[in-house]
Amino acid sequence: MVRILTLTALMLSFTSHTSAEYIQVMLGDGFRLLLTETCPHGEEATLVHWLTGKVSRRVAVRSEGIWKPEKTYEDRIVPSSSLVFNRTTYNDNGVYELTCGADKVLSFHQLKVVPPSEASVSVGQRVKLQCHPQTAGGTLGLLRWERNGELVLELDLTTGKIRHGPMFEGRVSVYGYEDGDLSLILERAKLEDQGGFFCYYGTGKETHSGIPEAVRLTVIRNWNRTINLTTYEPPTQEVPMPVWKQVTIAVMVTAVVLISVSVCLVDPWLKRCRSNISPGSSSGGSSRTDVELGLLNRDRNREAPPNLHQMAAKSNFEVIS
Repeated sequence: MVRILTLTALMLSFTSHTSAEYIQVMLGDGFRLLLTETCPHGEEATLVHWLTGKVSRRVAVRSEGIWKPEKTYEDRIVPSSSLVFNRTTYNDNGVYELTCGADKVLSFHQLKVVPPSEASVSVGQRVKLQCHPQTAGGTLGLLRWERNGELVLELDLTTGKIRHGPMFEGRVSVYGYEDGDLSLILERAKLEDQGGFFCYYGTGKETHSGIPEAVRLTVIRNWNRTINLTTYEPPTQEVPMPVWKQVTIAVMVTAVVLISVSVCLVDPWLKRCRSNISPGSSSGGSSRTDVELGLLNRDRNREAPPNLHQMAAKSNFEVIS
């Protein structure tokens, strides 16, 4: 505790010569430290994490412009020109000190890791993000909601004046703050609303975090939103045909095929019979068969032999009768 107070005093005493950064991040999320200061004459810069008042741990060393993590942090920090934690643990809480050599302090960085509550909402729906203050003996002055460090809503509880972030204009509100409920109502959720929401409130000149301090919002894409659920009917399952129906249909198809084949075979024979036989006259008169008619027609069409007079005319001789 003494060391932490000493570090706080150092941060205050070096304010005019060194930079100080306050970072608040949700447990499990990543973050970046703004380490813009450089050491003179190409000296190595070292980032140290003060775990307790007397215990510290070296996090990374910057050499030739590249941050190289210590073995303990190799799974969470990738060597790069900037120092980025890809995820946080609760033990990352505390003060980080950037130094040159053994004595020269360049900057301080206060990190607060917040275990969030979880909330989820479907696209286009409404969700309530919980936040409650501890106001015993104090008066609420200012309420502020942020998402990933950007303004969502700010409400002056004494004047009623309200400000919205550009992404949330007309979609966020707070009800019940007179009774100590600072929860945020988010309407018509969008996919880009997903992220970490932080709740702060002021009592006099002090600013506090609400309970819970942060809410991680997950926005769910509604893949079935185009389906009208009131008229949608699931597809019916196909019922197999009974065996007796299958057998009946097979017999009928076979019979039709056999009848068709029989007709094809018998029909030409019937046609030949009709062409050879004609029915007799009912009056009892003479009858002629189609065969006789065919012979007569054939003889009629055959050219008649020339008679004797025609032959005589062609041969210039006289026929004596």
